[in-house]
Parts: sequence; structure tokens; C-alpha cells
Amino acid sequence: MNSVLQQLFMIQPLRTALLSVKIPLEYGDDEPEDDDLRRDTYDSYSDTKSSAKDKDNKTTVSPAKDVASDRNEYNIQILRQIQRIFGYLLESKLQFYIPRGFWKIFKFAGEPVNLRDQQDSVEFLNTVVDSVDEALKTLNLPQICSKVLGGKFADQKICKDCPHRYSREEDFTLISVDIRHSQNLKESLEQYVIGELLDGPNAYHCEKCNKK
Repeated sequence: MNSVLQQLFMIQPLRTALLSVKIPLEYGDDEPEDDDLRRDTYDSYSDTKSSAKDKDNKTTVSPAKDVASDRNEYNIQILRQIQRIFGYLLESKLQFYIPRGFWKIFKFAGEPVNLRDQQDSVEFLNTVVDSVDEALKTLNLPQICSKVLGGKFADQKICKDCPHRYSREEDFTLISVDIRHSQNLKESLEQYVIGELLDGPNAYHCEKCNKK
């Protein structure tokens, strides 16, 4: 979690764009919590529960909300916490910052995260990027994460015995490349896009020629 957030912070165009976002007051203010600067462990956040208890130790249930509205509010809060993290990393003279506010609200598949459990970094990155871009969309702002981190790749079928070719573009934010058999990232990317001959039963059916 921390390594992913630090890597996002080090992408200057992304950092600058997110810190410049003004979140309307209707989504609450951004007053730092007292425990933001405490230097202790995350034990109190490791067993986060989805239910809350009032002072009489009775479980309380929030009134039902519109699902889309609730999701939008969650995404906005994720964006706010990312801004807070980036702000501290950029301007604070402290030697540490513990993102407790982020820990409190971040969820995987709608469930609170136990910080003692190992999580997949790629899944975490995708979840954060999606939430931030959805928050920006709600605020009618450009989806900067997709713009800075994303790209397009083309899945091409090039017929061998005829002049026809087929191409389908897909958006991506992350790609996984094999680094074990390559000396550098360039070689890994070259291997990622290397062609593959489809023959026999796997041969591609050319719709224009109506044959394989």
C-alpha cells in the first residue's frame, strides 16, 4: 500500500493535478484529524469493523442511501485522502506520515481492509486509480489518472495469405510483462508485443475471404 502511494506521488503531473483539485464544501471539509500525526502502530486499524457502536455500546445502522450517491461520496473521500497524503509528503518537514484517514475509509470490494493481511499491489493500484478517476468525473473534471497512467494497445490479426488485417484497440492502465528472461524493460516490452503465428485449428478465420 505505502509503496504504491509513494510511486503515485513521484509522478509529478499526477501529483500536481490532484493537489490542484478543489473539492466542494458539500462533501465536507478537510480538517486533519488529531491522530494523523501520532506515531504509533496501526493495530487499532487492523481489525476495522463495518458496523459502528454508539456510546451505549449498541450497534447503529446508517439510514439507507442511494447506492450511486454513496459510491460517489466514497470516491470523493478517497481523493481527499490522497490529496492529504500527497500534501504531507510534499510540504511537511516531518520524517514520517501515517495515512490513518486513508486506512479508515479505504475498502476492497466494499469491505474494510485488515492492514495485517498481505494485499495484491496491482489490485490495490487499480482500485485507487478507479476511485480517484470516478471522483474527478463526479466533479466534472478530467480523469487525470487514466490520462497520465493509461494508454491503448491494439490486438491485431494480420492474415498471412491475404492482404486483410483486423485490429481492436483496448484501454489499459497497467500491463504485466515478463522480466525474468529479459535484461531490461525495453526487452520485456518487445516480448510483450511479439507476434504469434496462428495455424492449424487455431488459424484465424478471415471474414472478408471467408476462409482461414
